[in-house]
Amino acid sequence: MSHQNDALERDIKNLQLNFNEILTSGNHYATKEITNHVKLINNALDNIKLDHEFQRGSKTWAKQFDPNEMKSNEMNIKQIIAQGHDLTRDLHTCLHANSIQNKEENQMRELHSWTCDVLNDYHQNLQPYASGSYGRLDNIAHHLGVTDRYIGYRHNLTRGGNQPVNIHTIWADRKLPRATTAAQNQSTPDWKNWVHAYQHYGPSPTTTS
Repeated sequence: MSHQNDALERDIKNLQLNFNEILTSGNHYATKEITNHVKLINNALDNIKLDHEFQRGSKTWAKQFDPNEMKSNEMNIKQIIAQGHDLTRDLHTCLHANSIQNKEENQMRELHSWTCDVLNDYHQNLQPYASGSYGRLDNIAHHLGVTDRYIGYRHNLTRGGNQPVNIHTIWADRKLPRATTAAQNQSTPDWKNWVHAYQHYGPSPTTTS
């Protein structure tokens, strides 16, 4: 399972690189709206990837979850990641400068609308698995005492100050928002900030190994 998870993490990382290449190559059509959709997808993929990293790194932690359920979950994720690679190949072709150089304005509007739709659909397909990963990561955070440690750290920073310190990028201040309208798509937190916070400040002194 460890080798399989390691391969899955590489597939996810490569998929993220493929999405990012569309935004950064300078050879593809990309708007702010397209960029926002890609960011949501990459945040969801970050959740899934980090979840698998923890399961691969700790057999004790992995044993807390039903193995059959996790195996089924992993198979479904592999299928969605494969669909993501297919999607990025299509986008690399359709959004490339060579493909759009002769398009009319109305054709570009249609292309933009189609791109946003397919990216949003893919994000919605990822969301149940990203939310499941979020829940497991949240349990890990509480298990290690990260939340308690963070609350104490935030209290020390703000005590005696006239203005509260803005440290909202650390995990404990980032919640999984609920979508209320079509324009407010459900997002996922950036767990890389949480990992950085944990590595920097460490677990709670009361945490036992």
